Amino acid sequence: PLYIGTLTQLTYLDLGYNNMVGSLPTNLGELTHLVIMYADSNRYTGTLPSSLGQCTKLKLFQVAYNDYSGPLPSAYGSWMELYVFNINTNILTGSVPVMLNSLPAMRLYDISDNLLTGSVDFDVDTSSTASASTSTEFSGYMLYFYVDSNHLTGVFPFPALCNSHNLTILNIRNNMLSGTLPSCMGTSLTQLLVLNINSNRISGSIPDTFSQFPAMHTLILSSNLMAGTLHNKLTSNSGGSGTPSSATPYITIDISDNGFSGSFPYELFTLDTGSLVTFVGSKNCFIDTNSRYGDSGYGYALSDSLCDATSLETLALSGLTAGLQCTNTLSLFGLEIYSASAMSGSIPSCLLAMTSLMQLFVSGNGIRGSLADLSSDSALVNLSLSHNRLTSTIPLSVQTCTRFESLDLSYNRFKGTIDHMGGGGSIINNASTNATGLMLNSNHLTGVIPHSFIDTPAVLNILNGNMYSCGLFSHILPSTDPHRDDYICGSYELDIFVYTWMWLLGCCVCIGVVCIVNKGSVLGYSTLWDKIASNKLLKLSVQYLFWKSNFTTGHGQVNFMAVSLAQYRKSCVYLLSVVLLWFLPQYTVLKRIYNRMYTSHTYQYGWLGSLGFM
Repeated sequence: PLYIGTLTQLTYLDLGYNNMVGSLPTNLGELTHLVIMYADSNRYTGTLPSSLGQCTKLKLFQVAYNDYSGPLPSAYGSWMELYVFNINTNILTGSVPVMLNSLPAMRLYDISDNLLTGSVDFDVDTSSTASASTSTEFSGYMLYFYVDSNHLTGVFPFPALCNSHNLTILNIRNNMLSGTLPSCMGTSLTQLLVLNINSNRISGSIPDTFSQFPAMHTLILSSNLMAGTLHNKLTSNSGGSGTPSSATPYITIDISDNGFSGSFPYELFTLDTGSLVTFVGSKNCFIDTNSRYGDSGYGYALSDSLCDATSLETLALSGLTAGLQCTNTLSLFGLEIYSASAMSGSIPSCLLAMTSLMQLFVSGNGIRGSLADLSSDSALVNLSLSHNRLTSTIPLSVQTCTRFESLDLSYNRFKGTIDHMGGGGSIINNASTNATGLMLNSNHLTGVIPHSFIDTPAVLNILNGNMYSCGLFSHILPSTDPHRDDYICGSYELDIFVYTWMWLLGCCVCIGVVCIVNKGSVLGYSTLWDKIASNKLLKLSVQYLFWKSNFTTGHGQVNFMAVSLAQYRKSCVYLLSVVLLWFLPQYTVLKRIYNRMYTSHTYQYGWLGSLGFM
């Protein structure tokens, strides 16, 4: 209400969490004794009143989670005693006033989730008389600094960042900041717990001093332009022997979508003190130059050392050699085609036996070999191994696992059946809104689709690229599979041809049988040939089978082939013998035996195509 501006002695104002609408009155500037102001989590709109700049005693200003728009008033730079400034999750635009960034008493600074632009500038005081309490550069008292999810540009690091010795959280993710990580961070920001620079344009390598963070637990460097090796960058080498001897107790490390190269940092796992919970290293350029492949551009096998991190819950190693900085690009007819080096070896079996690991993502590496059995002690809930070269069958322990929320084995070379999937308690029956479902497309799977797949609510993609058997009834296909409507079961198309051919042969056999047993009139005709001569369809059939010529019956000349009844009988007997003594037994026996011996459709249907051609 407007009368609030008359409460000139008011020091504490809390309007938060009231679902209020409208805008803040401009006469709030009359509250010159105001120290604390909360107006967060409402539905306020409009612009922030610049008159609040007159409230020079303000120490806390929190208007987060509203719909304020427009620019930040430069008058707010007069709040020299302010230590909490929180305007996150609004629709504010424009640049951030320099003086607001440089308030000397600031502890918590949060302008995240807005539409702010420009650079994060500071009014740096370089005079010899400046002190920590009066300097107008990056506050020496700063604890939490959030500028994430805006459209900020400019250069990182910010001026005098390393002078903020008490800084614990630095979050600049989802902006367009460039620059490099300063080496002073590892030695000066000794209290830093969280560093998040995700989705910017930060380049360069990780400074050697990053191994000296005593308390850092979350390091997120993903989606930048960083490069270089990681050897001893995040682990300490106090002994000077070249072998890392200790590691910062990280809980979360995300270095994905960069161009890091050289050897994979296994030391982070072997030196783990039981703290590492999440590691994401996907989409980089890791090449082991010490492997037997040398520097030929091949990847290398994943090591069992990954399993030394006994507290690991999430491990993402997809595309370890597929970073944009090391992939080969081919432009063809407007399409961009990317290729990367494939890794050797197989997936360490110990990863499928870890009692803490819940999420494992090792897609897009070209890994060969077979998939090991899933241990009964495994805690895996989400497993993604797509876009590799895994062969053999899907282990029974994986098919019958009841914990999976998502399972992605697509784009491999698995063969065999999925008869044991879809049982009670499996991913098919435990589908949730967060589950991504079951992905088995583009393999060599065969056999019959389990009945429980038909009406499951789970998201499935199992049909495309496989060759299941389902007869002539498409209603047994999963209703949630995107390829249900255009999927052709097994050898269905070839079967239709075979059945049609057999039907035609059957007609010929019937005619031959009639010819053999019939010596006189048939249905009022003096001879069988009189009946044929009066039926145009049969004329064409005989012409097609025996080549046309003249044939004389009791009723005159007919344009048939000049063939005797004995010759026709002989041809029918020959065809009948081929069908009964060779074709049908082969078709029946091979279809049963090959389904068990060779479950890859490459072998299963090769013989069928040959027989059809014969």
